[in-house]
Formats: sequence, structure tokens, C-alpha cells
Amino acid sequence: NPVAAAGAAAAIECIHAYSLVHDDLPCMDDDALRRGQPTVHRKWDEATAVLAGDGLQALAFELLVQAECGPRAKLNLVMSLANAAGVRGMVGGQAADMAAETADAPLDLHQIMDLQAGKTGALISWSALVGPRMAEEERTFTFDDVANSISDKMEARHPHIFGSEGGTMEETRWEALKAAERDNKGMQSALDGVALALPALMRAQKLQKRAARTGFDWPDPTGSEAKIIEETDELNAATSESEKVEEAGDLLFAAVNFVRAHGIDAEEALRAANSKFERRFRGMETLADGGFSALSLDEMEKLWQAVKADEKAGKTND
Repeated sequence: NPVAAAGAAAAIECIHAYSLVHDDLPCMDDDALRRGQPTVHRKWDEATAVLAGDGLQALAFELLVQAECGPRAKLNLVMSLANAAGVRGMVGGQAADMAAETADAPLDLHQIMDLQAGKTGALISWSALVGPRMAEEERTFTFDDVANSISDKMEARHPHIFGSEGGTMEETRWEALKAAERDNKGMQSALDGVALALPALMRAQKLQKRAARTGFDWPDPTGSEAKIIEETDELNAATSESEKVEEAGDLLFAAVNFVRAHGIDAEEALRAANSKFERRFRGMETLADGGFSALSLDEMEKLWQAVKADEKAGKTND
């Protein structure tokens, strides 16, 4: 039930968000930025951050009580989330993490695993069990069904380990196994099963990889490079808004193809570029000392080059 699942998903995200708001406080990690934005206590104040986190925590359990599932399932979800977020889970793990910072000796591997299992690991475990817990009361499926399905898939995709077949797992063999799975599920197109919910950039790359397995791909990057030039010309020549949107999409799709041809993950590359731009732009604002928007474009460019030079110098010193 997607509607019921959405309530549980929102609840765990509330717990996660509250933990981040509190984790950024001066008494914890004292972070000024979170995902490139000022943290709550920096944007407003510490009292607001504490209350915002408390409100998110309370909202999580309110959402669970309102979830579209039976009473036993609701009680199970509320109790299990309280355990995952409390001293037996996330809070306990965070306390262990803070204690480790001032410990006389570094943690061993077992202690680190316990710490991580108690922090984010507890929330991840709760998320993985939500579906079976909600479905068991409706007799839709059980946790055993989920575990058996995962085990069956693992065994089917690794016959060289779990079966009688030998050899190693190479990419061609892996893709052949996955293609056989799609055939067994009645999928007809090589593009079947590429999730619509994926970010557009990631989905473009997956669609291209699927198509490439059928032989529909340029033999080297020069083909996609030429396509970028072609799509750039078509975007410049477009006159209507709808034409511009279409050609812009084609240009972005071609750019992903070009990056993929070089063996680079487009999503990771763009994420890194976003972070770099944000870091450098904030550096320019700092150098301008509050007067950045009043500068000319040439003056801004000089600051940009200065920030780049500082970064390169820092890397050289490292």
C-alpha cells in the first residue's frame, strides 16, 4: 500500500532530520553547514534548533499513529521506532560516538561496528522492516517472504558461488543473468525495469547502458561528442519554448552519453561539480566581504580565479 508506506517513510525521515538538527548543535558537533546550507542554530538560534528537532521527533510518531494499517501493526511500528531512535539505537550510538572522541584508546573493529549499528544502522534496520510489519497483519506477505526473495535472488545471480557452476563473475555473465531474470518476469524491452523514480541524470545513464548492451552505442566517445555539438546547434536554432525544452533535454542526454563513454558516473560527477561550485562561490562571497553583488562581472571573475588559486595552493601544500 503506497499510501500507508508513505506515512512510515515520512516518519523515519522526521527522526533522521531531527537527529541532524540536534547533531549540528554546538554541544554536539557544532557544524555551521548541512548539505551546503546554514544549520538551523546558525540560521536562527540554538533554542529554535532544539525545538525544531523536538517537533520533528513528535511528528514522526504522530504520522505512524495515522498510518493506514491495523492497530497491531501501528503499535509494533511505534514501539520499534522508539527503540531504534532511543538509547537502544540512535541515541545510544551517538553517545558512544561522543565518548569515543575522548577515549584513551581508539575503538576496535567490533566497537566501531556496534557504534554504527546503534546510530544510522538502527534507523536503516527499522526502514527495512517496515514493509513486512505492515503487511503481516494484512496477510499480504511476511518478513520470511522478503528474506527468502532476497536469498533466492542472491543465489540466482551468483551460481559460481552457490551453485555447481564455476568460473568468475564478469560483467557479461552478470548482465546475462539479469537479462534472464527480466525474461522470466515477462519483460520484453531491454529498457524494462529502469525505475521511473530515479533522478533524471541517473536514469538517463541507466537507459543508455541498457541500450548499449544491445549494441546501440557509438564505438568511442567521438560519436557522443559530435552529438553534443549537433544538439547545441539545434538548441540555439530553436524558436518556441517547447522546442527549446526538447532540445535542451536532448543536449543533456547527449552530455550524459559522452561522460558515460569515458567511464564516468554522471550523477557522481555532477554532484562533485555542484559541491565545487558552491564551495568556490562561497569563497568569493567571503573575499568580497558582503559586497559581492555590487561587483562587476570582471571583478567577480578575478575573485573566482583567486579562490581557484587558493584551492590549488592548498592541495599542493597537503
